[in-house]
Amino acid sequence: MKYQIIILFLFVFLFGCVTIKPTAEDCASCKTGHFIYNMYNNSGIGHWRKITVYMERNDSLQISTYKYPIVDTGVSRITWLGDCKYNLQLFHPVRHIDSLYLKFRPKGNTYTIKKVTADYMLIKLNRKTDTLWRVK
Repeated sequence: MKYQIIILFLFVFLFGCVTIKPTAEDCASCKTGHFIYNMYNNSGIGHWRKITVYMERNDSLQISTYKYPIVDTGVSRITWLGDCKYNLQLFHPVRHIDSLYLKFRPKGNTYTIKKVTADYMLIKLNRKTDTLWRVK
């Protein structure tokens, strides 16, 4: 009985932490298409609670349209660093805040695709994981 418990514990320990990474084909489906990203402000700082960003993406460019408080559009360059990893760099700053963003992040941000389904994909930037929803 004692050995059965030890074997069960080892089995759960070894195989319980297995994660399934997306395949190259899954990530290839994320290179083009229309996506929605929702940003939420729960901090109480500022006057906004939710901003919806509509993204249209091809293999090398992403056009993001922000719908709150006014309609605004930004263009970013996508550089694919691997099958499921890409760098997103603001291409044409229009607003003052975009110029400040470029000052602090001149090389852009590197995202890793963690999970892909038919409805959404999970992307990770640093320690934060966000959801991009597919528009069908």
